[in-house]
Amino acid sequence: MKIVYEDKDVLVVEKPQGVPSQQDKTGDKDMLSLATEYVGETTLLHRLDRPVGGIMLFPKSQIASAKLNEQLRLKEISKVYLAVVCGVPEPKGELKDYLLKNGRLNTSKVVQKGTPNSKESVLYYETISTSCTEKYGKLSLVKINLITGRHHQIRVQFSDRNFSIFGDTKYKGSNRGTGKDLALFSYQIGFKHPTTSEYLEFKLTPSNIYPFNIDSFKLY
Repeated sequence: MKIVYEDKDVLVVEKPQGVPSQQDKTGDKDMLSLATEYVGETTLLHRLDRPVGGIMLFPKSQIASAKLNEQLRLKEISKVYLAVVCGVPEPKGELKDYLLKNGRLNTSKVVQKGTPNSKESVLYYETISTSCTEKYGKLSLVKINLITGRHHQIRVQFSDRNFSIFGDTKYKGSNRGTGKDLALFSYQIGFKHPTTSEYLEFKLTPSNIYPFNIDSFKLY
């Protein structure tokens, strides 16, 4: 487990692609178990899909957990992702939908407002660059500010607009490619420290997300 930052209240780590956020039916080692073994006591504040890598935040006490969960409830924790989508979205925009989760199939879908058990889902994105590949056609690197954290939200909302995440075999848009890994990465997290109230921000930048060399872009 790669530690990005640690103090007596919080632990910020990198989740590798392919590692589950919490225990599942496979029995594979998961991030919550790894963090619990290391810290001794923690809870799962937020999840990343198993194929998604990137930054995760864990509290190290019940008090820290309560305060960080309250920030989540109030949408005060900033979560930014990088993704490669198939096609070319508008330069920037807001995606707002209502998503309904199917627990049996482990999927979500966009539904009409007012559908029972659906939840409002909001994100903002910016298209950073576009590349035309011989094999997969046009692919775009996007930066995503996730406002709500719904089940498979980023994947579902982009797929619904025919801009599937590259490598996503679960949500197939009309202009999707295939890749070895899901091209979605938890790039940045920001929050108020549960004890000091100081705003902390951590970034974990991958060197590459096919076919983009991230080091060549000034993301801010």
